[in-house]
Amino acid sequence: MKSSSLFGILLGAALLLLGATSLAQIEISWDEYKLDVGTLFEQETAGDTVEVDLGSPGGPQVWDFTSQVTPIAIGFVVVSPESTPFADGFSTANFVLESFILDGLIQWQYHQVTPTYSEFQGWGYRYPDTSFYIKFSPPRKIPLPLHYGLSWYYRWGWVDTIEVGPPLWITTHSFRGRQAVDGYGTVRIPLGEYETLRLCTFDTCTTISTVGGDTLSADTSTHISYSWLSEGFGEVVSVASFPGEPDPNFTQAHCFNRLKSFTGAFDEGLTSFHPRGFQLGQNFPNPFNSTTRIGYVLPKEGLVELRVYNTAGQLVKTLVEGIRPPGGYFTVWDGRSDRGSPVSSGVYLYKLTVGDGQLTRKMVILK
Repeated sequence: MKSSSLFGILLGAALLLLGATSLAQIEISWDEYKLDVGTLFEQETAGDTVEVDLGSPGGPQVWDFTSQVTPIAIGFVVVSPESTPFADGFSTANFVLESFILDGLIQWQYHQVTPTYSEFQGWGYRYPDTSFYIKFSPPRKIPLPLHYGLSWYYRWGWVDTIEVGPPLWITTHSFRGRQAVDGYGTVRIPLGEYETLRLCTFDTCTTISTVGGDTLSADTSTHISYSWLSEGFGEVVSVASFPGEPDPNFTQAHCFNRLKSFTGAFDEGLTSFHPRGFQLGQNFPNPFNSTTRIGYVLPKEGLVELRVYNTAGQLVKTLVEGIRPPGGYFTVWDGRSDRGSPVSSGVYLYKLTVGDGQLTRKMVILK
């Protein structure tokens, strides 16, 4: 995956899980960020060149994003800040998204949400052999509530520091530009139809690298991007241009993200998401070759069993067995049976049983 495409996914998730309150001139306020720990969703993405029809500003509009082919999916879950390894570095964060970006890499996105703004504060990363976090200074800030016609200027960025022998290699990333909620209407995607606000961004990125105080490189690029934000599901689509694109109505996108699945529900008048009945998320990554993560949500306390079966119906692995209180959960399967032996490549079923109810999904191991 190209770094620009990955960057688009991560910034997209920073706006994800917002809400709104009407069908036309909808408004997104701070309390619609109040998501329960365990809320699950997936974004699917495509890079390089993707054909898009951006429509026009104003509203009501109809945007159709059902035909784009999206070969990559990334899963996200809402977690509590104190459960993450970098909580001390983001002491004011009250909303954190966790994701598995690549096999072995876990990422956390830290946010602070208040009645007047949403602030994306930075990322934390954990690789198999190292971990670190990047704190934005200044952070990326969006005013709240969001409504059609609102616009603002912004500035955010961060600094990377790497030791290269005695000198330090310092890279400064600076972003500045203008954002505007310039349209509203209906977005169509394979998952369904959603009433949205369209957020337009004109962005300038400057990257300067120095070694021992001497400038090694300096680069400036511009991008145009759009995000469609919907009630209870947040960012359902985002599109980014190729660098240097001058036309705000471009038809070939460099990065395209779309909501693929969502586990959780929002009832008007409530201030948090909650599951309607127990739910079982799609494992991630899928297919996988070493470990995969399975999420599930319980609306109330109950006896829970989560088991893996082969396609012949034979029990392969018991992952969870016991009483669990309400909430969202994750468990990891390492591709081994109850006897500790690695299983062979192929299709497997995982079944969640809660009381008298059952949910089953498929997953694939490739070795």
